[in-house]
Amino acid sequence: MLRSDTIDGRTHTWSDLGMMIRQVETGVLYEDATDVPGKYSYEETDIPIVDEDIEDSEALRLITGVET
Repeated sequence: MLRSDTIDGRTHTWSDLGMMIRQVETGVLYEDATDVPGKYSYEETDIPIVDEDIEDSEALRLITGVET
């Protein structure tokens, strides 16, 4: 589920399930986003946030579901 907080005039948006979020207007994926309130909207994806310390092939498998 998407969550957001507004702090110091900025809205921070993230997935509480550890999934990437997609900026609706541009299609760009983010782990989390901080913006001016009301400027962009986001949707939760089914793509897990990947730990940077894993192999590229494992990241590809997690994102696509295809074994390499």
